[in-house]
Amino acid sequence: MQYELLLLNVVRNSSGHSEAFLEYLGGHIIASYVSQFDFRAKVYSCDVLNCRQVITDEITKHGVPVVGFYVGADTRIMTGHIIHWVKGTWPGVRVLVGGPEAYSLGEEFLSETGCDYVVYGEGETSTLDLLRLIVDGIGTPESIAGIKYVDSSGKFTVTPPAELIHDLDAIPFPSRTNSLSKNFRSGESIGVLTGRGCPFHCAFCFEGASAKSVRLRSIDNVIAEIEDVRACNPELKYVNIYDDTFTLRAERVKEFCRYMKGRGLMWTCEAHVLTLRREPEMIHEMAESGLIAVQLGIESGSRRVLDAY
Repeated sequence: MQYELLLLNVVRNSSGHSEAFLEYLGGHIIASYVSQFDFRAKVYSCDVLNCRQVITDEITKHGVPVVGFYVGADTRIMTGHIIHWVKGTWPGVRVLVGGPEAYSLGEEFLSETGCDYVVYGEGETSTLDLLRLIVDGIGTPESIAGIKYVDSSGKFTVTPPAELIHDLDAIPFPSRTNSLSKNFRSGESIGVLTGRGCPFHCAFCFEGASAKSVRLRSIDNVIAEIEDVRACNPELKYVNIYDDTFTLRAERVKEFCRYMKGRGLMWTCEAHVLTLRREPEMIHEMAESGLIAVQLGIESGSRRVLDAY
């Protein structure tokens, strides 16, 4: 069956990554978002050793016209090589890149790889508009917010940022129907995003550097997503909360903890040191509800290093 967009997260040595990491949650969220508008997207995480075969099969057997890649700081060069191969083999296929590294990608990356568009910032609306342009012929590149490209005259162009999505509850849940391998969220561990943006400005962090406004999903909506997974996956044991701002509002965290108690699930989250220091009793409730690990982002314990930052 033909579909319009293949989203790939390519890694080296996939055996070294956690199951939840390989889910490529961001790609699945974008796929669910564009599906509201009758575009079909498939999402896949693969090792660099087999990604070319996956891409070849999907382009030649299913005629997919658009391929998108997640790019992080550690995959920029590798993904650039893959894009160069795709454009050299199928010049008519349009290639997009997104992810945290997209902010730093510019004219040089587009020129070296042949990549058509860089989507910077949150990708849902920009990706949708690019599909309307590429597949339906609606609009122009300069009218699409949040992208970088080289126009027909050879001019490198950056459009203004896309508007943020404020009602995160309105975004459909990530769905196994968009998984190319059909095993999305079928294991013991899943990842969940409960909010976007961050009020802090840690120098090492993508969220802090991009200074986005904080938007949080309702806990009822988060619970509904977890229950949606549990309904079709009785093997679920671990819920990993990826957003940096999860511990920002204590009452919201406690509401989540009340749900998790007695569910037989263990969970992990990211946290900011200051939020835990302000609400020490929250830590006890988190632990009692099944929390097994917290990841803390710390710039440095050295005053000299902090001053340098």
